[in-house]
Amino acid sequence: MNAIDMTAASAPQTDTLRRIFASPLSSAAMADYLFLEAWEREPSDRPGVALRIGQIRRANPALADAVRSEVGRDRAQRLARIGVQPAKG
Repeated sequence: MNAIDMTAASAPQTDTLRRIFASPLSSAAMADYLFLEAWEREPSDRPGVALRIGQIRRANPALADAVRSEVGRDRAQRLARIGVQPAKG
């Protein structure tokens, strides 16, 4: 799996994070949320990454679910536009 490239993720890509970033946040929280969003788009199986994602999810379960849902919906729409049906699992 690829490493998460945080240099490209300086602004939120999901509506969920855009709404949250409209309120004041610490730079640490912003970094965690962007990291979560990047991981949902391109997961990594590196142990350190998995540990950090687990910590972020436990601390913010509703946010993690919302980002995962939105990223999954975006992925399904992109696939549908090119005529690919996502695998049912």
